[in-house]
This record gives sequence, structure tokens and C-alpha cells, in this order.
Amino acid sequence: MAAHWFFFGDCFPGAVSIPEISILKNPNNGVDLQCESGGWYPEPEVEWLDSEGHVLSAGPTETVKNPDGTYTVRRLVTVEKTATNRFTCRVQQQQINQTRETEIHIPDEVFQSRSSARDIGIGVSVAVVMLIIAGVVAWILYKRKKAEHDEDLEKQRNEAKEEKENLELLADDKLKKEGERRQGVQERPLTFSIE
Repeated sequence: MAAHWFFFGDCFPGAVSIPEISILKNPNNGVDLQCESGGWYPEPEVEWLDSEGHVLSAGPTETVKNPDGTYTVRRLVTVEKTATNRFTCRVQQQQINQTRETEIHIPDEVFQSRSSARDIGIGVSVAVVMLIIAGVVAWILYKRKKAEHDEDLEKQRNEAKEEKENLELLADDKLKKEGERRQGVQERPLTFSIE
């Protein structure tokens, strides 16, 4: 890390550090990059640029005043995969004509691993939803089959009961007729005729 000394008015000299870039975790799409640089006086501005030099929309600059009166600045940006995946952090103090830049190249794999993790998460979520739907459908089909089976059993029981009642009625009728026939035979006097 190179340091540059400067004097500004009545201020003491300070070391201006080259901006350091860190890759931070981002649960969403893209990659978060944080730029930090210290030893500035007066307070500098921080910008993020794409590979073509266009200023990127970034979060607010965090500024910390150090005990020695200098400033340390930080700024976060979320970047998406581009053709070059090159991004630059520029820290500048125009009053003293100081500018420091650091460029970073983010390998495609960093974006892919985050996309892969997201894709896996989506895949698992879809699989869980499908399993739940399959479980509900299986439960509904089971209940229908059980209801149909119970209905068939009840129908068979009713038919068997009806058949039994019919047989009992037939048996009762037969016994009644048999009893009546026997009674009729007994009530008729026996007559013999001799000739």
C-alpha cells in the first residue's frame, strides 16, 4: 500500500492510502464491493466506476474522522456481472488535487457461485412445494378411495342384511305353510270307508 504525504494549509501532513476493495457477501443477485481509504484531509469524495468510466449508483459514503484529524471513507456498491467484470473505486479530494484509484476484476466464478446457490435454493424450494402438493393429492386420493371402499362395504353389508332378512322371511313363510299344512292334516278327521 503506497502512502503519499501532503500539507494542507495549517494542517499536519497525512498519509493518503490507496483505496482497498473488499468483496462482501450478498444474498441477492450480484456482488457487494466495499472501498475504503484513509489518511485524507480535507474529507474526500468516493465514486465507483464501471470498466467504461461511467459512475455507478452506490450506497452513501461512510466517513470517520480519525484522532489525527484525517478522514477514512468507505462506500459500498452492488455490481452485476458485466462483459469485463472490472470495477474501479476512485477517492478524490479536488481542493488539494489528490486522486487515488484501485481497480478490481471479479472472476466469473464469483458471480456463478452466487447464482448457483440462488438456483439451488430455488430448486429446493420448488421441490419442497411439489412434495407438499404431491402429499396433499395423495392424501385426497387416499380419502376418496377409503370413502369408496367404506361405501362398498356398507353396501355389501346392507345387501347381505337384506338377503338374510329375505331368507328369514322365506324360511318363516315355509315354516308357516308347513305348520298350516300339518295342522290341516291333523284337523281333518280320518275317515275310512269300507266297501
